[in-house]
Amino acid sequence: MIKKLVVIAALAAASLAQARETINIVWGFNIGSNQANTVRAMCEELNVAQDKYTFVLVSRPGAGGTIAANAVVADPANTLVSGSSSFIIRPFFEKTEPTHNLDNYVPVVVQGTGSPLYVVSGKYTNINQVLTAPNVSIGVGGAGSISHMVAAQIATVNKTANIVAFKNAIESGTAAAGGHIDVTIGWYTDVKPFLDSNKVKVLAYTGRVDMLNNKDLLLHRYKMSEARDLTTNFAIFASRDMPRERVLELHKLLSWAQLRAPVVESLLRDQLNVSTLSLDQAQTWYTNERMFWQKQVEQINRVK
Repeated sequence: MIKKLVVIAALAAASLAQARETINIVWGFNIGSNQANTVRAMCEELNVAQDKYTFVLVSRPGAGGTIAANAVVADPANTLVSGSSSFIIRPFFEKTEPTHNLDNYVPVVVQGTGSPLYVVSGKYTNINQVLTAPNVSIGVGGAGSISHMVAAQIATVNKTANIVAFKNAIESGTAAAGGHIDVTIGWYTDVKPFLDSNKVKVLAYTGRVDMLNNKDLLLHRYKMSEARDLTTNFAIFASRDMPRERVLELHKLLSWAQLRAPVVESLLRDQLNVSTLSLDQAQTWYTNERMFWQKQVEQINRVK
């Protein structure tokens, strides 16, 4: 009888495990990046803490994040997409290739805001040299990326600057460290290996916060006021066709996960402010972000 009960319990447990519904969180860029690792950490926390859903990080790179974004439209009930500000930027920037329609998405959770981008170089030692030297080559992690926005700001001051688009910030950083381009722009986690090996030096960074105890490194102090707000934000989006009840449920789960210690630690590595926005606040944030980045794309179009 006891053996029979054990078998029944085992079968019940197996049935419960199989009943878990899968929620895919798609990432459209470098799957080894710290941003992807943040989402991976969220999935791990959620998969231990509850047994209704299995959260899975899925890599769908390509087309500047549009392939990942369109995966949500194709499976609105069970797929989310994690994206940086580039998720919002690309539809405004891309005019010739297929992209995603921002009206098709709603934010489920804002993960973090305010991550600065760093201007680094292996050739120059201060930002004034970049702003005055002829034909400076500036590497960015993709055409239409947020690093492209920062480079466009520099190009408003140095009219001879040449913006060079790479596949991602890692490739751009590698080129700068090897002396193949003059300057690169990327997040701290991307440029840190090159800083640690003394291949490049920080010349400036975006945002309003003094990160390195040197206010002269704040890019907005050099006739580029827009650089105050050229920082990266990260959010997870659902299809607008996902049932409202599920959006609310996933918002609650993901908001809990991103306050877990391993996730906070990962967010802080990207120098983000951890977000605690409600669902309604997240929607307001999304509306404002769309207006801001549309303005920045117009700036790129004036200088490219």
